[in-house]
Amino acid sequence: MKVCVMREADSKKAAHLLALARENIGRPDALPAMMYLMLPDYKPTFIYNYYNLRSRHFRLEEVFFTALDEEQQTIQGILSFAEFTRKKAFLKAFAVDQALANGGAGADAGWFLDGAIAELRRFREVEAVRLLVARKVESEAEQFVGPHIDAAFAGRLAIHGFSKLARLEREGGRNVAVEIFERPAAAG
Repeated sequence: MKVCVMREADSKKAAHLLALARENIGRPDALPAMMYLMLPDYKPTFIYNYYNLRSRHFRLEEVFFTALDEEQQTIQGILSFAEFTRKKAFLKAFAVDQALANGGAGADAGWFLDGAIAELRRFREVEAVRLLVARKVESEAEQFVGPHIDAAFAGRLAIHGFSKLARLEREGGRNVAVEIFERPAAAG
């Protein structure tokens, strides 16, 4: 298995994996699993259909990497980075299938994240990777706002080298808290 920049021919497979992972959010043992997805206000089914995914990648709005099983010619995972500012890249989408979720063939989600960051650094100077997690705080039990992050991954951020930088209360005047996590690009 290897980490590589998404090939144009893989855009349909990658979009399908993201769509399945999104449908499985909230189902604890369902795979493929969405590890993280920071969404804009419009529908993710639109932004991550294959022609928009290919277009976003081509125009460098979002750079996609795949975990490719070369023997089977299948995509076991996909992740993307976007909004490259001040040498920080934002992790935008992160989905893994059965093999990566279970650590098959000596590879797991951490290996995939490390490999994708290393590939990204070959093309662009990046010091850190950030992600944002938004939660509604109307009640004592905080709820994720939209399908931003799978609960299983939320509890494992430290394992993947992320630490919390800040928590922004009532972001945008709404009853939503946004947590910012960061990991040095060289970590791992």
